[in-house]
Amino acid sequence: MGMNEKEFYKRSVLDKIADYKYSVLGIIISFVAAALIYLMFAEKYYTTDATVEVSPKFNKLSNVSSLENTQSVFARHLQTQIDFLQSRSLIEQVIEKINANVHFFENNGVKYQRIVRNIPYRLYIHIKDPSFFEKYFLLEPVDKDHFRLSLVYKKNLFFSAKTSSFIYRFDKPIRTKYFDLIVSRKPHTPAKRLYFKVYDQKAYVGRVLQNLTVRQNNDKSSMIKIIYSDTNPHTARKFVNTLIQTFLQINRKQEIEETDNLLKLITEKLKEAKHKLDASEKQLKAYIAGNKVAGLGEQTNQIINAIFKSQKNLEELKIRMHKLKMVKLLYQKGYDYRKIIALVQEINNPNLTKFINTISADEDAYRKLRMRFKPKHPAVIKMRYIIHEKLKALMENINELMQDTRSQIALMERTLKKYQSQLTTLPQKEFGYTRLKRKHDLLEKNYLFLLDKQMQVFISKQTQGSFSYRVIDYAYTPEFASKPKTKVLLLLSIVLGTMVAFLYALLRDYFSRYIKAPREVEELTTLPYLGTIPYIEDKRLYNDLFVLKSPDSYASEMIWSLRTVIEDNLRDRKQLGGMIIAVTSVVKGEGKTTVSANLALSLGMGDKKSVVVSMDLRLPELHIKFGIPNDKGITSVLFQDAKLEDVTYHPKQLPNFAVIPAGNANTYPLKIINSRKIDAVLSRLRAEYDYVVLDLPPMGVAAESVFLMSKSDLVINILKAHYSEKSFLMYLESIIAKHKLKNVYLVLNGVRKKYIKILTRKENLKYIKSHQKRARKNL
Repeated sequence: MGMNEKEFYKRSVLDKIADYKYSVLGIIISFVAAALIYLMFAEKYYTTDATVEVSPKFNKLSNVSSLENTQSVFARHLQTQIDFLQSRSLIEQVIEKINANVHFFENNGVKYQRIVRNIPYRLYIHIKDPSFFEKYFLLEPVDKDHFRLSLVYKKNLFFSAKTSSFIYRFDKPIRTKYFDLIVSRKPHTPAKRLYFKVYDQKAYVGRVLQNLTVRQNNDKSSMIKIIYSDTNPHTARKFVNTLIQTFLQINRKQEIEETDNLLKLITEKLKEAKHKLDASEKQLKAYIAGNKVAGLGEQTNQIINAIFKSQKNLEELKIRMHKLKMVKLLYQKGYDYRKIIALVQEINNPNLTKFINTISADEDAYRKLRMRFKPKHPAVIKMRYIIHEKLKALMENINELMQDTRSQIALMERTLKKYQSQLTTLPQKEFGYTRLKRKHDLLEKNYLFLLDKQMQVFISKQTQGSFSYRVIDYAYTPEFASKPKTKVLLLLSIVLGTMVAFLYALLRDYFSRYIKAPREVEELTTLPYLGTIPYIEDKRLYNDLFVLKSPDSYASEMIWSLRTVIEDNLRDRKQLGGMIIAVTSVVKGEGKTTVSANLALSLGMGDKKSVVVSMDLRLPELHIKFGIPNDKGITSVLFQDAKLEDVTYHPKQLPNFAVIPAGNANTYPLKIINSRKIDAVLSRLRAEYDYVVLDLPPMGVAAESVFLMSKSDLVINILKAHYSEKSFLMYLESIIAKHKLKNVYLVLNGVRKKYIKILTRKENLKYIKSHQKRARKNL
């Protein structure tokens, strides 16, 4: 017989979780508490940002953008500035300026709270022993001229202690083998007790770089975004603004120095060119004044033009050679190809221009990779390697071009000598004039070129370089911490705690040893399920006859339902006489006596007669339920000369109901098996009563229980929810198979109401009939 599906709720996942609701709630609360504790002790970081615009300056002399300010050059310059803002050298300068590696704290009793405002002291400290980095020092004012200094160390997780204190004077150097220190008091700021901690400057740079992000707003923007996080909002703002100021100062200083050096070099070259031009002009005038120069013939003009052309080519080759040497020298001095772009463009060599454009494209790709990945990412390392190899190839091309230029210069010099030898027959005076005039023109051209360059550099100096820097937004003081995110962390702790708690409840339910609901009984065994007794919270009512004391209770309704099913199961019995119903359990405490007493009462509260017999000689309790003496009972009939009617008690208000207690508790229980009177007593009870309910001892501890079960027409095994183990069902099945017992049914006692569907009386009658049909079918 299976249970009626409409009588009981199926155990859903929520039901399984509800069984461990306190554990689930405890786990969720633990996760939330852990999150709150973390939020209490974790360092809060405040994030601020600033924006700087970098743009190329317009060259007003030529009315076009200068070569250095083309789009590719500007993109490289912008990426260089982004990298420079994240450079260790710049960060170190900022740390040193604002003394960022020295932190002051106040102890609020729970943790050290960092402060940066209204600090009454100014420190100048140099740590000699690295073990003193990141240690807490306690600074306490003694009077207006003295202070007390001590080292604080952790004694355990919750308590700290301090070393012996020493008293020093303000503004007086303190020199020890561990550190050098000068403490000064700020005027107009009240002195107070503070802690301070010093970080190693190099290590602090790494800490700053972890919290610093510098990026371009987008690929087409000239805006640089600087984002920084710190444990104090005021320090975050101060650090970013100081970083911007230092960055601008260094750029301005570097541009001025480069411009001054270039202007100095051009001025020297200009003076030299001016001196040569003046000398050439004097020589030409003197030659014209002292010699009369006649016109040259056609052939002479061709040779002279060829000589002039060769001289021009030779000069151009020498200039080209000079520029190549300058390119090589500048690159070897700084290993920065950006400084030689202009000179390479002036050389006007397709191969070199192609290399420069290729390297520019690769650096644009490298810049995009750097915006996506860290410096040690394989793609970034590979692109950096490609650029390095191309720079090596560029220098190899420059060396080859220098060698080729030397060969061309040598060839041009030989050609020039050849043409000059052909003019030996020409008039020397006219040739001398032409030569001086050509030399003068070349010197004049070179002088004008240098003069133009000087003017461009001078204007660039006045406008302070080729690029302008403008601070769009200075850093602000953030009001709220950016991390840890309180709401997100609390929500995450609740979600994670709920998931862990639910998983814990489901695993615990899966590995649970105890039966909790009727549905589990049906899942674990094929034995027929007879009915359910609900959990009774009132212990006094549970230990009493609740069928009489509380007839309208749900427990009484379930007993009556159980009675109806039993009557229906035994209605078609062919043998004459009453029915023997044995009630037992696997172990003590499962409620068999309570069920026996109330079931027997329900069977005897009508026209049919019923008797309940306490066969539990080991620990009898039936007499307590009915409030009758136990000095004599069934043992007196079986093992002494007492008569059955002498030990039978009939309640006055229930004429068809009787109770037979166990009797003398000193009787050895196993004597029942060898008793000759047991069959006779059971036969007489069959003859006198319609229903004989035997309250048997637990089968797990009493062999006589199985013996009496074999003599019964129907056996009810009581299980108790949250008490009986699932293994009891396997044990019960093995006992049934071993002794070939029949008509063994299960009743689950103490079931929580959430596992029972509470029915109206009309529904109850309907489902009782369905029980009867199923019972007849199974029988």
